[in-house]
Amino acid sequence: MSDRLAVTELSPAAGEYDCVYSLGMDCRPRHIMKHLDLKSRRGPFDWIGGRSVAALIEALQSQCQHVLTKEHLEPYDTLCQEYKKYWDPVSQFLSTHDFALIDGDLEREYPAFRAKFDGISARFFTHIKHSKRVLFFLSVGMENHPDFEPESIAELVVLLPKLQRCLSALCAGEATLLVATFHEQLAQSVMPNIHCVIKHGFVGDTPWMEGAEYQLWESMLAGVCVPQDNTQNLFGSAFSHCDNSG
Repeated sequence: MSDRLAVTELSPAAGEYDCVYSLGMDCRPRHIMKHLDLKSRRGPFDWIGGRSVAALIEALQSQCQHVLTKEHLEPYDTLCQEYKKYWDPVSQFLSTHDFALIDGDLEREYPAFRAKFDGISARFFTHIKHSKRVLFFLSVGMENHPDFEPESIAELVVLLPKLQRCLSALCAGEATLLVATFHEQLAQSVMPNIHCVIKHGFVGDTPWMEGAEYQLWESMLAGVCVPQDNTQNLFGSAFSHCDNSG
């Protein structure tokens, strides 16, 4: 981008990792990771929406087996002209990008979606199981509004360490959690192996994840380094990357 500014400060999560994965709850963490060429493969939470850290913990503990189950899917935001959305009120996850907007048929499309989602999930859990240092990037609250943030700051201060411990149990070593939040109070909380960064809502005619918004999210990962993606041994390919300047 021609209007990008140099990132002069390192992320609080700056350092070297075996891999970096998005935990949602919206698409921005995965979007910026792709643009910065952090070579981790796709994970199950990249492009689906979420509202609850408690639900995320349950999804991780069940290895996503009950996320977006067909019997639970309900049409959501049916006036949207960009995506065919389905909400799963049981697992509390939202499918936005998985089904055809025009002439879509859930019965016809779901088996292929499920097979792909299960494959991505299995690969994700296998990868982190063999990775000693993993950075997980979570955006808490799709919007700065109570409808999208059902858990209070006090609840999040309890839930985020529980999430970090859950992730560490799934990895070969220690998991680090980077959390983007609207709330200064949460960002000031001291939690082991958890780093918080402040995000902002951008309104009006600002293009999604361009300009100032892109620069903000880019800065959240400044100094994050993935020198050798260990998917070489697990999946037959290798990548290298270090992002020291943003």
